Amino acid sequence: MRDLNSRFTEAAAFALIGAFIVVSGALALSYEVIWARKLVPLFGSDAVSVAVVVALFMFGLGLGAHLAGRLGDRLARPLGIYALLEIGLGAWVVLTPWLIGWLSAGLVAVAGVLGSDGSSLTILRVVAGGLLLLPPTLVMGASLPLLARFAVHVAGRPPGQVISWYTLNLVGAVSGVFLAGFVLLPTFAMSPLLWLAGLVNMLLGLCLWFLARYWERNPALDGGALTDVARAATERNGLTALPWMAMSALIGLASMICQIAWTRTIVLVVGGSAYAFSAVLGVFLAGLGLGAWLASSALKRWPTRAVELYVLLGFAALLALFLSLYLLPLVPGWFLQAFEPDSLGQTLGVFLLQAGTAASLFLMPALLMGALFPLLLRQVLEESPDTALVTSRVYLANTFGCVIGALLAGLWLIPTLGIPPTLVLAIGLLCYALLLALPRLPRVRQRLSAGLGMLLVFSFGWWSTPPWNSQLMSAGISEYAQRFAGVSQDQLADHLADQFDLLFYRDGPTATISVSRERWSLPRHLFISTNGKVDGSSWGDMPTQQLSAHLPLLLHPEPEQVAIVGMGTGVTAGAATLHDSVNAVTLLEIEPAMVEGARLFAEVNHGIHDNPDVSIRVIDGRFYLSLVESQYDVIVSVPSNPWIAGVASLFTEEFYRLGARALTDGGVFAQWIQLYDISADNLQAVMHTFNQVFPYSYGAVTIVGADLLLVGSMQPIKIDPATIEQRMLAQPELQQDLAASPLAVADVWDLLARIWLAPEGIRALAGGARTHRDDWPFLMYEAPLSRYSGGRDRNMELLSAASGGLDGWFLSPLTESERSALAAARRSYVPAPLAWWVED
Repeated sequence: MRDLNSRFTEAAAFALIGAFIVVSGALALSYEVIWARKLVPLFGSDAVSVAVVVALFMFGLGLGAHLAGRLGDRLARPLGIYALLEIGLGAWVVLTPWLIGWLSAGLVAVAGVLGSDGSSLTILRVVAGGLLLLPPTLVMGASLPLLARFAVHVAGRPPGQVISWYTLNLVGAVSGVFLAGFVLLPTFAMSPLLWLAGLVNMLLGLCLWFLARYWERNPALDGGALTDVARAATERNGLTALPWMAMSALIGLASMICQIAWTRTIVLVVGGSAYAFSAVLGVFLAGLGLGAWLASSALKRWPTRAVELYVLLGFAALLALFLSLYLLPLVPGWFLQAFEPDSLGQTLGVFLLQAGTAASLFLMPALLMGALFPLLLRQVLEESPDTALVTSRVYLANTFGCVIGALLAGLWLIPTLGIPPTLVLAIGLLCYALLLALPRLPRVRQRLSAGLGMLLVFSFGWWSTPPWNSQLMSAGISEYAQRFAGVSQDQLADHLADQFDLLFYRDGPTATISVSRERWSLPRHLFISTNGKVDGSSWGDMPTQQLSAHLPLLLHPEPEQVAIVGMGTGVTAGAATLHDSVNAVTLLEIEPAMVEGARLFAEVNHGIHDNPDVSIRVIDGRFYLSLVESQYDVIVSVPSNPWIAGVASLFTEEFYRLGARALTDGGVFAQWIQLYDISADNLQAVMHTFNQVFPYSYGAVTIVGADLLLVGSMQPIKIDPATIEQRMLAQPELQQDLAASPLAVADVWDLLARIWLAPEGIRALAGGARTHRDDWPFLMYEAPLSRYSGGRDRNMELLSAASGGLDGWFLSPLTESERSALAAARRSYVPAPLAWWVED
């Protein structure tokens, strides 16, 4: 190595490299968060899509480490190679927005040829995701082996330097998650963020390249092929490292399973907003970073005790994990105690509450688990001269465990076993990872004591884990926190049991679905919930659920093919089957547990599960619509609220254009949006975005102060009351469904009284609003801040002010008697404070 001018210069150079590593870690996790958001429109957000993206990301990291490890110990200038790879990574990131667009077009074209069956779509998503994600993740994965080679063999530093850099990388990762999730994505469009980050990455790589040129000038460094002696030593070290690789894989497997299970738990308590997922990932990575720092500090004091520290801290991790299981029933109460609705209108308040809730549950076990991989890596580095190779092998094993953990936890373990048993299984895997290390302990007494202690702890924890209170965890604590005011933590479970009967509970691949029944209502109404958020009921939501089908279908002259995005109770799909002209209803639902739970609503959804005219497809609705063209006469989108992560993609201009593409000539598209817990600005943005694609749109208030249904087309929709009334009278089941309480639509005038906004009213209300697009889905970040601000009164005032009747949109002018009938229907439907509107 070329001597530096002074120790100060050397220290400054290493500090500079450390700073670069922090920035690199922040950029890498920012890329992961942004790419995950960018890929939702391309892949969808169902369980398979999420698993594919996570698995590809982790697989790329592991493969990159493996390739770098095979070559790294032959490189004389590993820092220079690392710098060039960082420049290439930045260039790829800059190209990402265009690459996603090209891949999207290609995927749709190929899917059109192969068909839309599940296996074909999964293969296509894997191929498309691999083309996009593998090149950059290979580069990211190569960084640790190359840096290890540079630190130990070029710079002459001890193996502890690698652990320090690994810790700094995690510090950067935590910063990247919080910065991207709470600051950048809520403020800026994603493509400019990627362009800026890519340029920063290239600048970082360029600086490292100049530093490497100064440092790595000695041509005598041992590059080139390995000698026979070195190759033999490498093979021996590879065999020796096999137990450590197995331990590393088990640690990655257990950690990823825990992360996914903890995420699902926290989302049940704090809600499923994008902020919640960022908070959980950030806290988890913070735990890993603190654990790496703990390991590094311990090794400085006991540099030869890596194995003993690994077993000791692993034993502590087991205890902390079992303790977290005992804390699970307490988390909803903690959330209620910290709940301050006034502070949740700001990003900082949301961050503190959600990150604090997550940290209270799993920061300590994540910290202790985070110490294990650095300790394991340090021991392997001490045993082998091939720094890059052994680092890559241990890292590859760890990422392989993470890939398997992501696939198993999301697609099989949680849906099959549930959340608590999945966590117990992860604890068992970690216990096995510790048992494998016992033969490496120096004393027989240490091995026996540690092994017996771990088995006793696991056995006791297995049999004494408290039961999972499904009703408490699925109660929607964050959504309905204000209703629990005055209920203490000790009374919360009993209060819920006194008010509701839990009829169905299932931890599905993407969400937890529950069906409950009110105990004190007559009749006893049912409601279905996603992660605790009610998404439909057998009474209060019935007007919206029914009119979401009836209104667009009656405005279409002769609907035959209908698609419905979002199942809920299944009432909307059932209402569509009552129309004689409808030949087929395609119901698109992302969560299989929702399909199962909706069976309990057969009495109000007309038994859609057994109706041969209804095809229920478990698939992301948006992804499905991107694969069809000119197929449906009516499409109805009734997703959950846009503050829920992923749902905002069903309110973008690009989604509506996909819907327009899937409609037949003269087709009608209907979109539900709530009037409560949403700001006027966000409501207007949805209306404006919808109107951009469907310029001939109506706005129907299906439940005053609660729900708005936008019904639009690319061609003018002329309302013909006579034809609508004739169709209603000719179909007794349809007429009966409309007249049933609480909807109570007795005739065509009662139906038309629900339409508050004509096309010019929509344009007047939403004309100056922002357009909601895939590249900047601001609803995902702004809507969660409006959850506790009410907003319905302001929104109703805006709708009332923009209302101007339907004159000019009837097929023929109304007679005086028809005008009187419509005015009377409006007066009976519109609340007294808004009654002035009906005098038009």
